[in-house]
Amino acid sequence: MSAFLILERGAMSIKAQYCVGAIEVVATLKVSKKIRALVTRFEGVDRRWLCTEFELL
Repeated sequence: MSAFLILERGAMSIKAQYCVGAIEVVATLKVSKKIRALVTRFEGVDRRWLCTEFELL
């Protein structure tokens, strides 16, 4: 089972997908005249969320 979440506010857009044991998030940010992307992945380990991927593009 998975779920999607989409949030948009001003110069920021966040899209997240959740499935059992993991969350993947993509965010786009407008900073000055540039658009940046942030990609993260969190995995559930021992009842805690562990960041296993973090990329700023």
